[in-house]
Amino acid sequence: MAFIVHVSDDTADHCALSNTSKNESLNLRILLHIAFIILLATKLYFEHFLEILLLLWLFASTLYVHKSIRQDVFSRCHDERVYDCLLSSSVATCYLLFLHFSLGDKGLYRIFAFLPPYSAMDDLWFVFWTCALVDGTVKIVSSLCKSLFVTIPSRNLPTYRLGTVLVTLECCSLLLRNIYPCFIWVLFFTEFNGSHQSPMLQKILLTMFYCVLKMGSFVYCLRSWKQVWQSLFAPPPFKVETLVTQRCILCHGDYTLAGVLRCNHSVCESCVQTWCSRHTFCPTCNVTFSHQTQWRDGSMDLFVQLY
Repeated sequence: MAFIVHVSDDTADHCALSNTSKNESLNLRILLHIAFIILLATKLYFEHFLEILLLLWLFASTLYVHKSIRQDVFSRCHDERVYDCLLSSSVATCYLLFLHFSLGDKGLYRIFAFLPPYSAMDDLWFVFWTCALVDGTVKIVSSLCKSLFVTIPSRNLPTYRLGTVLVTLECCSLLLRNIYPCFIWVLFFTEFNGSHQSPMLQKILLTMFYCVLKMGSFVYCLRSWKQVWQSLFAPPPFKVETLVTQRCILCHGDYTLAGVLRCNHSVCESCVQTWCSRHTFCPTCNVTFSHQTQWRDGSMDLFVQLY
C-alpha cells in the first residue's frame, strides 16, 4: 500500500533556505582556510625569498631550454642551422655552476656522488628545496647533452637516430631524477648528522615505508628503460633504397633515394626520417608500426620530482 506525502510550500521553502545557509557557511569556511594558506605562503615567501627566487629562475631557464631544443629539432628536419639550443643550454649550465659554487659551504654537489652534504637534512623546507635544485640540475645537464647531439648535421646523424638518442637521454634523466631524491629523503628519515635524533626503530620504519612507496616510481622508470633499450637496437620501421625518380606525397619533391616502410609504401628518405620520428602509422594506408615516438622531438618531463 503506497503512501503519498504532501509537502507544503512553507516546508519546502524552509528546507531550501536551510540548504542555502549551509552552503554559504561551507563556502565561508573554505574561503577562510584559503586565506590562511595564502598567509602561510606569504610568510614562507618572505622567510625564503632568495631560495624561492633562485628556484624560479632555474625553472624558467629549464622551460626556455626545453622550448629551444624542440624548435631546433624541428628546424633541423628542414635543413636549417641550429645553435640556439646549444647557446641557451650553455648559459643555463653556467648559471647552474654559479649557483652550486655559491652554495659550496652546504656541499649539495656531493649528493650527485651519493655522498651526504655538509648541511644536515633535518629541515623539511630544506629537503624540498634541495630536491627541486637537484631535479633542475639533472634537467639542465641532460638538456646540454641533447643540444650537443642536435647540433650534429643530419648527414652524420639522421633524424630518426637522433630521436633515439634523445629518448635515451631523457630516460636516463628520468632515472637519475628518481634516484637522487631517494638518497635525500633517506638522509632525512635517518636523521643523518641531524641535531635531533629519534629512536632507531622509528627511523627504520619511516625509511622502509618510504622505500616501499618509492618502488612504484622505479617500476615505471624500468618499464620505460626496457622500451627504450628495445627500440635502441631494433631496426627502424623503414629501409632506404634507391628507386626510379618518384614524387614524394609529403614534400611533393622528386626523389630517387626512398624510405620504404614495412607496408611497402615509400616517401623520400628525408621525409621518412621525420615522419617515423613523430608518427607510428603509414601516411598512405594508416598501417600502425610499433616503435617509440615519445620524447623524440627533444621534449622533457617538466614534472618536478620532489620525493
